[in-house]
Amino acid sequence: MASNANGNRKRYLARGDADKTVTFSFIVTLLAMHKVKIP
Repeated sequence: MASNANGNRKRYLARGDADKTVTFSFIVTLLAMHKVKIP
């Protein structure tokens, strides 16, 4: 039971890192488009 909970927590943390990476790249893309729009 404890090891199962630990495995779920590791999976949750890994998913959180992936979400952070996607959000970060999305923000960078928005900033890049914003800079291109405004000379």
